[in-house]
Amino acid sequence: PGHDIAMLCRALREAKKVLRTTDLPIREVASLFDFKSVCYFSNFFKKHTGMTPTQYRAAQSAGEPAR
Repeated sequence: PGHDIAMLCRALREAKKVLRTTDLPIREVASLFDFKSVCYFSNFFKKHTGMTPTQYRAAQSAGEPAR
């Protein structure tokens, strides 16, 4: 179980980086990290960051501090 948590933490950290540094569609970002659906990825991301992937990307491009 700890291994799964570590993998999810790493996936979240890497997904945030991809969202900050690329214009890939959210569905492609989700796919990169083996999420089976965009909905599941978005819910996972929001649960851990307080915002959706789209909101996160917009906030980062607006210069808000990373969460």
